[in-house]
Amino acid sequence: MKRILLSILLVLAVNLGFAQVYFAVSAQSADVYEVSSLTGTILSTSTITSTSGNISGFGGMAINPTNDDLFAVAKISGVRVLGILDLTDNSFSAFSDLNDKYAGITFDDSGECYGITGDGADVPSTLYQINIATGDATLLVDLSATGADGEAIAYNSFDGKIYRYGGGTTWQTIDAFDLTVEDLTMSSAPADYGQALYYDAINNSFVLGAGDSIHKVTELGAITSTIVAEIGDDDGYKGIILDTDIISVEENIEPKYSVYPNPSNDGIVNVSSTSNISSVSVYSLDGREVLLAKNIESPSTKVELTSGSYILKIETVSG
Repeated sequence: MKRILLSILLVLAVNLGFAQVYFAVSAQSADVYEVSSLTGTILSTSTITSTSGNISGFGGMAINPTNDDLFAVAKISGVRVLGILDLTDNSFSAFSDLNDKYAGITFDDSGECYGITGDGADVPSTLYQINIATGDATLLVDLSATGADGEAIAYNSFDGKIYRYGGGTTWQTIDAFDLTVEDLTMSSAPADYGQALYYDAINNSFVLGAGDSIHKVTELGAITSTIVAEIGDDDGYKGIILDTDIISVEENIEPKYSVYPNPSNDGIVNVSSTSNISSVSVYSLDGREVLLAKNIESPSTKVELTSGSYILKIETVSG
């Protein structure tokens, strides 16, 4: 079943618009959250299970671009375990045990996995290259001399560098080839220590989860926007991925759908898809479900709304 989430701005004679949705994990639970990028509101929650044991939290999440597998570091029986997170059936398949407490992972364009240890690790704030099959780690750069509380990394596919948020205003790049480190410095320090970093290739910018806030950050470290995240623990999110990337992982095709007219003058919006639509959910920007249409089983349907801004969730049955 394919999930498509988008934002409808339905104010009379105002154009329809699109918004990204984040998928996120935390350090304190086995849950994956769908989070509104407009408000930080949790739209849905799914619990991840594993045959390897009970998951008590996560320590990072990233997509391997060579095969679109979504990897995560899960905490199982006190051990950090690297494996694949499957959001189609909410399962975690363990690959290998890791040697230390990793705070974040990322992949470069060739599928090489990198991990950074957290402040509470045996060897803290250190960048490693990780063999995903065995969990063996090769030390690359000791970054413990810089930064404060919090560690997060993300690979920038545009310039081929790994970006590190290390707490406070610590914002660095590490060249994946010669391992040179460049200090850039953030424009201001987030109120809470950073736990998750993701590179948004479409906008050539970063998404930084820090405590109960989600920031958008430029390559040079300037925070351009901040939303308050609805998250149930003080640590915030430990991994953030864009919904558009998750859709491409689950379906491996570009979603084909339309929402019209644009603008809508009477509040009636037509929704259509190349696959049969099974349900349409409409949420207000504070996360309240205001409309649910189920058992549609048709490639097109209509929804009628009053003036306002909404997030529309479409579920289609793959043909």
